[in-house]
Amino acid sequence: AAIAMSIEPRRPTTIPDMRIALGWFVREKSGQRIVWHNGGTGGFRTFFGFNPATGANVVVLSNTSRGVDDIGLHILDPSVALRPTPPQPNVTVPDSILASYVGSYPLAPTLMVNVTRDGGKLYAQASNRPRFRLWAESPSYFYLRVVPAKVSFERDSTGVPVLVLNQNGATQRARKQ
Repeated sequence: AAIAMSIEPRRPTTIPDMRIALGWFVREKSGQRIVWHNGGTGGFRTFFGFNPATGANVVVLSNTSRGVDDIGLHILDPSVALRPTPPQPNVTVPDSILASYVGSYPLAPTLMVNVTRDGGKLYAQASNRPRFRLWAESPSYFYLRVVPAKVSFERDSTGVPVLVLNQNGATQRARKQ
């Protein structure tokens, strides 16, 4: 009885065929009812959904910043379209250029970004965080696939690399030590 009460729609949303229950989204379309919820944090996304009439259920766990709601809903109801994945370039950058970026970049007194190279690939690791690959768009512009962030490298007047981090609408710069 408690579960039935918690999944009963209570309020409309701005999304067609979608309503809000007690902590759940409820999609009712074409005679199908799907109850679901999602979540996410720095580079991870989740989805849990079920069809109360059929007992079908799905859990989607992902290590990406891209939402996975479409995947979970599509598994429960194949009429739900999957979002296309936008193409992301991956340019080969000469090792000599990548090597020039390797080093430590202090973004704040307690936040250091260490840039390393391994097998022709560039990686960034912020203080107390995992190491993530930087994917090249050009020899000086890179993106991360785990969080919506871009990293570029400029040179100061003496030729020393400056890391430029663009994330969450903010831009931070740090000169290589």
